[in-house]
Amino acid sequence: MSRLLAEVEADTQQVIPRESQPVWTDPETGFRRRGVSPPASGYMTEMVEGALPAGAVIAYQAPSVAGLEHHLWMLAGRLELTLDGTHHALSAGDTLRYRLTGGSRFHCPGPDAAHYVIAITHP
Repeated sequence: MSRLLAEVEADTQQVIPRESQPVWTDPETGFRRRGVSPPASGYMTEMVEGALPAGAVIAYQAPSVAGLEHHLWMLAGRLELTLDGTHHALSAGDTLRYRLTGGSRFHCPGPDAAHYVIAITHP
């Protein structure tokens, strides 16, 4: 028990400057992913900023970890998100929370890029 408390107390705050946040861009689709609060030891949640260009589609057959909890917040643009066959049309300001258990498809119908943040919590 004392070891668990020590872990919590030792790392309660951490600033992650923008220039230290990892960014990855998919050369095929132009999708850009920024690890705003990347995975870290002792933390169950990460935050990801996504920017999907107009017309782009990203599809996943299955999640990397079944049961991931997602809280998606649209910052700008529009996003069509299909989860296990259920379609969701999202616009700036909308939020969607879900558990990722199967396939997913992200599509930005345009005319502008879809810009959003996802908080991802591991089960």
